[in-house]
Amino acid sequence: MAAQQPRFLVVEDDLIGARTVGRVLGHYAPVCYAGGAQEAYAELPGATLRGAVVGSRLQDATGPDVVGHIRRGRPDLPILVLADRLERTSMNRLHLLGAEVVAKPVEVDNVRSFAERAMRADAPAMDSETLARHWSHVFGLSDTEAEVLRLVMLGFPRSEIPGQMGRSNNTVKTYVRRLLQTGSRSLEGLARTVLQRTLLTSNGRPRPALGTSATSSSR
Repeated sequence: MAAQQPRFLVVEDDLIGARTVGRVLGHYAPVCYAGGAQEAYAELPGATLRGAVVGSRLQDATGPDVVGHIRRGRPDLPILVLADRLERTSMNRLHLLGAEVVAKPVEVDNVRSFAERAMRADAPAMDSETLARHWSHVFGLSDTEAEVLRLVMLGFPRSEIPGQMGRSNNTVKTYVRRLLQTGSRSLEGLARTVLQRTLLTSNGRPRPALGTSATSSSR
């Protein structure tokens, strides 16, 4: 029986909010949903998770309670809490549990940033330079193009890459155009694909095929 692909768990009783978050996460890994704490607890045994997003106020539990339950079996799992109103005690508890907190309504950029950190947290023990060089052979990149990829993987926005490389904006634009010829729509999409393909590789070698999104699922 094939191993289950790691997925994100979204625990939120606001269906619209859950689906909004899930659409973003679905570009990185499959997504499963739970409308409350008890449904989430039933989902956890045997589940292979990449990360979890938890609403702070569920009908049957608080966000900190759910995070605490998850932490018992998954001390290092990336967790993002969507907060509308949190008192001091709850904030401090979430900090101790190692969860990230963002305010509702959550911004797409916050969810995307969390997802990318979760993907990197589960990546093989390769530094960004080694990983970029590893994939440059697959995509046929030059050393300078691989350096652009490395900087994007480290989280540098495109506007800061010329300064980091000591190159002009026009020169870097040329590198970017060549990188996008790999089939990705953006530099961030290419970096995301590298992480996804690295995580999905079972034989230690990267796969040459590119993809832009993962399949989303619901219970």
